[in-house]
Amino acid sequence: MEVKIKSWCCSLDTAVGVMGGGMAALYLVVGVVAVGWVVLHSGGDGLEVGSVVEVDSLDEAYSDLARIEEEDATLVYLVIALSISLLGIMSSLLLVVGTMRNSPCCLLPWLAWHMVIILCCIGSGLYTVIYFLFLDDERDVVMAVVSIGPILAGIFLIFLWVMVDQLYTQLKQGIQTTQSQGNVKRPISSLIYVNKPKINALSSRSSTSTRSLRPMRNKRHHHRQKEPSRKSRSLEHILDSSSNSSNSTY
Repeated sequence: MEVKIKSWCCSLDTAVGVMGGGMAALYLVVGVVAVGWVVLHSGGDGLEVGSVVEVDSLDEAYSDLARIEEEDATLVYLVIALSISLLGIMSSLLLVVGTMRNSPCCLLPWLAWHMVIILCCIGSGLYTVIYFLFLDDERDVVMAVVSIGPILAGIFLIFLWVMVDQLYTQLKQGIQTTQSQGNVKRPISSLIYVNKPKINALSSRSSTSTRSLRPMRNKRHHHRQKEPSRKSRSLEHILDSSSNSSNSTY
């Protein structure tokens, strides 16, 4: 699945960077709101561990226990909200850094974390809708309609997730192309570097062979020069011997 953003709007990396900054701010707001809600909710008189409380009836004691359990649940919700906001802020900031540096590895934490968020939103939304419509003793249509909100949020996050995944694939393909081009250039340069000693050895051998052939050529040329002189001397000797023999006969 591909996401195409029109050229008159902005590029894909710019859109993802802006989206990451906006989501980091949104997670920060969620954390602040969660802390403020817990502070306001626990603003009443709290019960300390080991303290003695006087009650007039069992109903009052049960109400105090219910309030303690509610405060414990509030702390659990606070921890969950702060964990979600901190992980969301960190992954969104890494997303912004990844778009600025063209690093696909920085996009993976955002993709992994928001895949979990999408599944949780859609799963919790479906469960609450089914609960308020079919499992509860009294059907609450209003709460069922409100429970559709997490499902819509999950669907919206799916579109954002696909957009970030498209940018991840583009950056990954760009890195692979650059690496392939580098791998093509390296063998050529290595072959040239490896063949240089062979070329030098061949040139040195050719130079030594030419040097060794020069004396041989000189010797052959000198020998060829000596041969006519020897032949001429032998002819003179033959002629002298023939003239002497003729004189002796007379």
